[in-house]
Amino acid sequence: MPASPTSVLIVEDHPVVRNLIRMACVELAGAEVVGEVGHGHRAVEEAVRLRPDVIVLDLNIPGLDGIEVARRLRAMGSTSRILVLTGRQDERDLLEALRLGVDGFLDKRTSSAAIAEAVRAVARGERTFTPEQESSAAAQLETVAHRARRAAAIRSRLTARQRVVLEHMTNGLGAREIAAQLGISERSVRTHISALYRRLGVRGRVAAVALAMELGLFPVRPTTDASDR
Repeated sequence: MPASPTSVLIVEDHPVVRNLIRMACVELAGAEVVGEVGHGHRAVEEAVRLRPDVIVLDLNIPGLDGIEVARRLRAMGSTSRILVLTGRQDERDLLEALRLGVDGFLDKRTSSAAIAEAVRAVARGERTFTPEQESSAAAQLETVAHRARRAAAIRSRLTARQRVVLEHMTNGLGAREIAAQLGISERSVRTHISALYRRLGVRGRVAAVALAMELGLFPVRPTTDASDR
């Protein structure tokens, strides 16, 4: 640990868990807790104001979630080291945390001693990801890359009009509504739909929309219910 105590900002909305983290930081890690917040927006504000050495960050907090807090702090140039401490079991969080340059990632069920050691480690400039976490993130990254390549290949098979029609379908519009949106006949829309089914290698609307959503081809926006599917 540095000669002066490591300053820590705790971002956790549950009082009991926050108290446990505080005790681990102060009693076991010898750190100084300079702030405690339980809301995402406040976390960003306090991190900027206090400029702590380490931020112990829960992901599941009100307002902005922890991933968004980390994203904003990194975009703002914050040099605070970030140690994620979470009960969420979503591997996508791990991949995004690594992508954002988070310094450590711990399960909330870990011991106080492990939290203290992780705080000390990230304060020294070390990263506290386990080999299993690194391996999991690498596998996820390959999956994401494969999906992106497949999505690009599929987009290249469709004409500009077919991509527009598929995007409208993904957002819940039927043939009649798409025709009204594009200012063309419903028959023309159905012709485009049949052609894009062939190019996608699917047999119907459900399969086409499912493929578009799986690959993230378009943003999905809420729409009114369509009567003609």
